Amino acid sequence: MQTIDGVGKDTALPIVSEIGMDMDRFPNQYHLASWFRVSPGSNESLGKKKH
Repeated sequence: MQTIDGVGKDTALPIVSEIGMDMDRFPNQYHLASWFRVSPGSNESLGKKKH
């Protein structure tokens, strides 16, 4: 976990406690980030920005 940019010991521990050590359920790092809700979202639709 700590090989991921921005993830240190203090961040890795809660992530591992939530998902466990089996990373095979996530096809790639983007799916993991999405599951953990840290992936960037889309705040614009049809030219209208959400606040």
